[in-house]
Amino acid sequence: MVKEIEIGNEKVRFRSTGALPIVYRELTGREFFKDTQLAGENAEFTLAIAWVMYRHGNPEDKAEETEWLERFDFVDLNNAISDIIDMISGETKETSEAKKKNG
Repeated sequence: MVKEIEIGNEKVRFRSTGALPIVYRELTGREFFKDTQLAGENAEFTLAIAWVMYRHGNPEDKAEETEWLERFDFVDLNNAISDIIDMISGETKETSEAKKKNG
């Protein structure tokens, strides 16, 4: 799934696919599914996942997490978090359903 989410006056492209857990581990060194359980409750994990989803959708942009976050005003980013969490929730739900079907 690719979705553009407005952050401030900018439309930002995020991508969530089956490869996201692998890309997440490559970029952060952490486990995607463990971190998604904390997303929404812990801003650090939510923002890390958002950054990876951004990088996944914009592979030409090699910005590190802090550099990317500094592009946005805190209030604008905070307003977009619910859309980002919806994408995260959708990705983990789809992956869980696929696991159930495949045994």
